[in-house]
Amino acid sequence: MSLRSVFAIAVLLLSGCHSDYARLEFDQFVTADIYNNKKINPIYSNQIKALVADLGLSSSAVKVRVDKKDSKAIILSMSVFSRLSDEQKSAIYTALNEIVMEKNADPSKIALHIKLLGEQVESEDPLVWNDVDYLPDEVTADLKINDIMVAASSSFADLIAHAAGVGTTSAGLCTVGVELSRRIPFHRMSLDGGEAGFSNVTLSRRSSANYRYYEMPAELRVSSPAFQHLLDSQQMEISTHVSLSDLRIRIRKNGYGLQFFEFNLGQIGEVYHQNFKTNIHSKFRLESQCRQKAADLGRPFSFLFGDSIDRLNNIELL
Repeated sequence: MSLRSVFAIAVLLLSGCHSDYARLEFDQFVTADIYNNKKINPIYSNQIKALVADLGLSSSAVKVRVDKKDSKAIILSMSVFSRLSDEQKSAIYTALNEIVMEKNADPSKIALHIKLLGEQVESEDPLVWNDVDYLPDEVTADLKINDIMVAASSSFADLIAHAAGVGTTSAGLCTVGVELSRRIPFHRMSLDGGEAGFSNVTLSRRSSANYRYYEMPAELRVSSPAFQHLLDSQQMEISTHVSLSDLRIRIRKNGYGLQFFEFNLGQIGEVYHQNFKTNIHSKFRLESQCRQKAADLGRPFSFLFGDSIDRLNNIELL
């Protein structure tokens, strides 16, 4: 064996038999521990390898590691023994780049379309029907996803504890706050279930004639198929109880029309609080759990919250 061959083998062994292919930049830390910038969060490594496997390639053909210079970046290496063709490497790049392109389309903004079913209003009050006739047949707006909001559910026992000024334990609720690009002429909205392609909702409105509230059935559609699926499958509920929990907030934010509400994603364990306030450590823990709960529901939440391959921002070929 020549000296050149021995040297080539030594280089392969020292490099771990992998050649760096790309640098993947994310919008948050990809490490398993913020105090350890070497160990990668397995969510990222597992999902990258799953993406490779979905392309019909062996997941062992790639290796992922945290960039030593940036804890928000991953170095993707190719095994020199896998002998991936240029077409296969291009397929991996294309699959990753599709994530970046879809994310850059601003996943936080979704078109909302509400078809009002005025003929299904249940009322014998002529003033209510006059108000129904005044409303348009359809309402449209852009829906913008803001941030997660964590709240404590309230029961009669919680209210007693609140009045007594003592601490209590309640179920923690995970919600995602949203904002409409324009006010719609209703005060509250609730989700009643879904069918293929649209969700049944009930809108609450106060008649402009006699100031009495009545309910308006409607069909809700959104421009994002993934988001529509979350609504149709009732994996989340529409609520105004958190963002509008205070009367003054409701008046200041929504005025005479609905513009702010939230999607309730369910419970995230229990939280100890006093007067519905908790300490800073519990707050951070619950918010982290809520963000990951949102991410686990998939897109568009996974583009914005928690840990997943969808937090990918940029790809740099090496």
